[in-house]
Amino acid sequence: MKKIIFVSVLLFMASVQKSYSMEFEGSMRGLCNLATAFQSDTFYPKTHFKENEIYLSVTPAYYSVEVFCVQKSTQGSYGYTVTGDDADVFGANLAFDYCINRDWMIFTSLTVMKSDGNITNTPSTGYKEFTAGNMTTLYQNIGFGYEFLNSDKWSFPMYLGFAYRKFFVDMTGTNDNPYDTEYRADIDSTDCVYGFFIGFSVARRFVILESNFKLVFFMTWDGFDDEIEFDITVTDSSDPLIIGRKSKSESCATPHSEFFLSGPLPGLKFMWESENRISLSISINGFISNSFNWYNEYFIEGLKYKYASITVSYRL
Repeated sequence: MKKIIFVSVLLFMASVQKSYSMEFEGSMRGLCNLATAFQSDTFYPKTHFKENEIYLSVTPAYYSVEVFCVQKSTQGSYGYTVTGDDADVFGANLAFDYCINRDWMIFTSLTVMKSDGNITNTPSTGYKEFTAGNMTTLYQNIGFGYEFLNSDKWSFPMYLGFAYRKFFVDMTGTNDNPYDTEYRADIDSTDCVYGFFIGFSVARRFVILESNFKLVFFMTWDGFDDEIEFDITVTDSSDPLIIGRKSKSESCATPHSEFFLSGPLPGLKFMWESENRISLSISINGFISNSFNWYNEYFIEGLKYKYASITVSYRL
């Protein structure tokens, strides 16, 4: 009789103390990867500075996400694969660049991204967690650039500044494990973090059929003072003891650093420069990432997506 009571007490304590933050860690980490990739794809790297020139650029973009995140199993932890179902992403980047002279510039940009759809997290155990809802991300940076090389053909600038990121999350999560308690949880966040932005680019100008083009390779990093925090609240369950349970998930640190560093994330843009004030550019990141699996696995933790975007820049 005493053994039965003791076991019952242990089961009760396990039910009361269980945190559900780990259940949705893969989904939240995948959303952070998505936000980082979106920032890189819509980033407009200014090159070939000219004195007193001002540029305004806008980059609308659309994503269709197939895979958000892939984590391999390690000793002491399960791996998982996070996939998307009708996971659509819309957003845009608005940038302002002012070239003080041929060496220095000031820049600022604002990126807004909204994702909507269903996310399935499949751990290596085989039992799935499902997440549905939407997330809006705001990202802003402001800083300066310095150009180490500025010739008619080549340009090599570096960028440094402050960064700000804010998440608005409104999602619902459920589990599909016959050996665990069934539950439904609300996942919310209005958290924000502050940090730095650093990047560099290498650009090469060339002429095709008397038209000016530019190929720009760039790499960016964002370092934040903390991780984005997600609040998880159990709203319904087959076990009434866990209804109302609250826990937190912090899932935005990349495996490359413990300083909550996003990156390094390389990018490649192909630009057309007209004789008047307008120029157009497209990002080639997505084509590269979908063609070479090593790119996805190392730089963006297996994130795989189809996308369309274009940058329109106007010289004032």
